[in-house]
Amino acid sequence: MKKTLIHVKVDASLKVKAEQLAERLGVPLSVVIKAVLKKFVSDGSVEIKEYSPGPTDLVEPLKDNFKVPSVEQYTRAFKKLLDKRALK
Repeated sequence: MKKTLIHVKVDASLKVKAEQLAERLGVPLSVVIKAVLKKFVSDGSVEIKEYSPGPTDLVEPLKDNFKVPSVEQYTRAFKKLLDKRALK
């Protein structure tokens, strides 16, 4: 598949926050952006709302980018990571 480059201007603080969150999730920001684009294309729409995502919400769009036995196992691991971070 031929790849292309997309240039997008965003607020600098938004980029920093997105990079920090992606790093905490253990994925590059490009993986997150690709997951959002894939979901947008497959659904044919985009839903924009303010909410606090849970682990399943964050994992589901990324599942195709990882070789994991199941989304449920990855979600459990992600929940453990969040719990550890909450204890700090």
